[in-house]
Amino acid sequence: MFEVDDLSKAFHGVKAVDGVSFKLAKGSITSLIGPNGAGKTTLINMVTGVIAPTRGSITFKGQMLTGLRPHAIAALGVRRFALGTPYPAAIHAIAPPFFRSRGFELTGDATLDILAMRDVPKVDGKVLARFVDSLPKEGAQAVVLLATDLPSFGSLDALEQACGCPVLTSNQVILWAALRAAGVSDQLPGMGRLMSL
Repeated sequence: MFEVDDLSKAFHGVKAVDGVSFKLAKGSITSLIGPNGAGKTTLINMVTGVIAPTRGSITFKGQMLTGLRPHAIAALGVRRFALGTPYPAAIHAIAPPFFRSRGFELTGDATLDILAMRDVPKVDGKVLARFVDSLPKEGAQAVVLLATDLPSFGSLDALEQACGCPVLTSNQVILWAALRAAGVSDQLPGMGRLMSL
């Protein structure tokens, strides 16, 4: 049984997720829906260990998972990466210190600075490719793109080929972590290097 209890996260006093609780039984199918800006990405990032909750707990088969290191980054052996987000500059500014405080080194970071979160899913492949190309990648072991609404699945292989290193995206990492937690180790062609581990 996978259980989330009273999970909450605040960024500089602003509540992104407030008191979320749910249980997932083996074999169940559950979805997470909500409008842009509702806290879906923050919730998923807490569940997958990318960010720590302000309060609450995450357990799987009775084992506490809260605060464990993100496995996807560790699986690739990445300690140094270029970071890109679509977020407004003030929100993006929270991400680099977060990763640095957890022992990661950033070769650089940038944002698309999209003010209306409903516009993030509208980012087309060419814009995303130019954005990834513009990130400071010298010495980077990977590129990390945050935001579940950023459409990247269809272009992961092309992005990795163009930049010469793995590209990790929120949705890809969530899918990888869920499959590995379920004991599924199948490789998924076209989904980036992470999905070949």
